[in-house]
Amino acid sequence: MEKNEVNLIGEITQEGELIFVNSESYIENSLYNLRGKGVWIKVSEITEKRSLQQNKLYWGSVIPQIVEFHKETQGEKISPQKIHIFLLQTIADFELKSEIIFGKEFFSFEKNGTSKMSTKAFTEYIEKVIAHFSKLGLIFNFKT
Repeated sequence: MEKNEVNLIGEITQEGELIFVNSESYIENSLYNLRGKGVWIKVSEITEKRSLQQNKLYWGSVIPQIVEFHKETQGEKISPQKIHIFLLQTIADFELKSEIIFGKEFFSFEKNGTSKMSTKAFTEYIEKVIAHFSKLGLIFNFKT
């Protein structure tokens, strides 16, 4: 059985209210495929490091859809790693640094990569990626 799964970030106030951190448009787009269906809601505490579930969403769904979108719109298939580096530079504002090591030019990012992001920071990053490509006409499908 195929199911749709949506991850939303929020916090519980001192009064016990659940407030979502995600943007309204992200929530609306994410829940679109679930309209008219029963859902299972699970609330858990945010961990500091991004989760395996987030990693699966990013590398297993978001990145492949962008790779395919690039192929459809630009006529060229590029690797998921190149898309990831593109996103780090354009969405996360990571600056590429050039150094000479043992006589060869070496490129690296000034900041740590996405693997060091907290669950909240990584969710915000994914939301920015989705918003960026949605403006370009990519309609993401998040079936798992």
